[in-house]
Amino acid sequence: VNTGTHACIGLQLQINLFRDYLKSGDIVLLIPEYDQYCSYKLFSGAIDESMLRIMLSNYPRGLGKLTFEQWKMVIPFLPQYISKAFTHSPVPAYSPYSITSINEYGDVTNWDCRRAVFQDNPSLNPLLADAHPDILSFIQDFATQCQENNILLLFFPPAIARSESEQITNYMYTLDTVMQNNSTPFCVKPERYILPDSLFFDTYYHMVY
Repeated sequence: VNTGTHACIGLQLQINLFRDYLKSGDIVLLIPEYDQYCSYKLFSGAIDESMLRIMLSNYPRGLGKLTFEQWKMVIPFLPQYISKAFTHSPVPAYSPYSITSINEYGDVTNWDCRRAVFQDNPSLNPLLADAHPDILSFIQDFATQCQENNILLLFFPPAIARSESEQITNYMYTLDTVMQNNSTPFCVKPERYILPDSLFFDTYYHMVY
């Protein structure tokens, strides 16, 4: 199961959508973007109307996995979702989220043709803060479920463009320590996945082919 989907779905829902299907001997690789650890709204899929839009368009029954608290957070975005459903222009064909760029396995096929333009995007810094205790608790609960059911759970830091990593060095290494203390350590140090800007296109996380 490849859940390498839109970050605005949130790590909480992504895990809750597949955790019931896990069985003994499975391997789970989790590679959340850095802001999933500290932005509770992003983690919950309640940062804007994106999660509602994606789920209602593609997998409505998956909304049954939302917690009561999540529903309280996303309901205010319903008017925004309805408005965009009628007025929003189609996703450009060159976007990694467009239908034309995704094959039958859900994998993006046009990453190798994009030029790097992410330098024009704002830095991640405004989103980054201390890891949220409720997020860490959720992660630890999932790790316990995996351990009790003989499921190998591996955490990796995300690949990130070098120019952005230079601005969030302290955050990356603080989070590395926090994950160790949470008994859910990264398998490698963050610097392993600090890569040249030329390997990314529209965001600090989206890599070219």
